[in-house]
Amino acid sequence: VEFLNEQIASNQNHFQRTTMPEEQLTAAEVRQHAKACYFSAAFCDDQEVHLSWVQTRGKVEKGGGDSGKDLVVMKRSGFPRIVTRGEDLVGGVVFSPSGRLFCFQKKDSLVWGCTTDGDLSTTCWFTLGAGEGFTGSPVWVGEDVVLFGVSSGEPKRDRLFFSPPLRDSQPPPTRTGPIFTAERGGALMGWGA
Repeated sequence: VEFLNEQIASNQNHFQRTTMPEEQLTAAEVRQHAKACYFSAAFCDDQEVHLSWVQTRGKVEKGGGDSGKDLVVMKRSGFPRIVTRGEDLVGGVVFSPSGRLFCFQKKDSLVWGCTTDGDLSTTCWFTLGAGEGFTGSPVWVGEDVVLFGVSSGEPKRDRLFFSPPLRDSQPPPTRTGPIFTAERGGALMGWGA
């Protein structure tokens, strides 16, 4: 009995020494603020499946904001890979019909990447001008064109543009359009191929 009492006292002392400072969150409190959203998938020509989601990391300190977002892409036969990190993610990945290409929006830029290269590298497609912001999600039209909405101007209007994807040896293309402008207080609600 005496031996057990010594062990209990030793464990209590150990737990008292290793308690976290009051300003830090417990593991349960961190996980409470973690979440995942913007799920997407592509069934590729080679019978592979690509999955993507945005994960929000949990808070680290009490009273602090979330610690950031990660855009994750994963092959069904592989491990999740973080493609980009940052607070400026607007949405999730949109895969091309073949699943070989993908794009996503950041606060002021459209980014594209390729699933066939091993590192899932990405390239900035183009950057929006001052006073412009994305509206809605991009949509692939075949393998060659992406439709996307931009809100800008005075009075503020939603406009629909398109742009062909970047190719390895080509300079960055400029967007084409607008091919549609919402007038009289209207807004772009959705578009597709």
